[in-house]
Amino acid sequence: MIPGDTFLIPNTTFYVQGGVFAENISDVVIQLDGTLKWSEDKKSWPYHDSGAVHECWYMQGVHNVTFTSSGAGTLDGSGHTWWGYLSYLTI
Repeated sequence: MIPGDTFLIPNTTFYVQGGVFAENISDVVIQLDGTLKWSEDKKSWPYHDSGAVHECWYMQGVHNVTFTSSGAGTLDGSGHTWWGYLSYLTI
């Protein structure tokens, strides 16, 4: 992306794995009008050499990045798959 660009995620569902990485971008707009749904398949998720899973979305060295939506955008991290055991701690 170059300064002034708009990255548009249109009104549809995109299924993604972890490891979405952006580095050194500035003065851009990310417009989420659709859905990004991260995989629930823990076994196929990408891993670091250390054994830890990659972040679903990681940004580094970014400046003046605007996240926006027309009102219909959704980030669905499939949290119930990854964090479901936390509910047992409250019981």
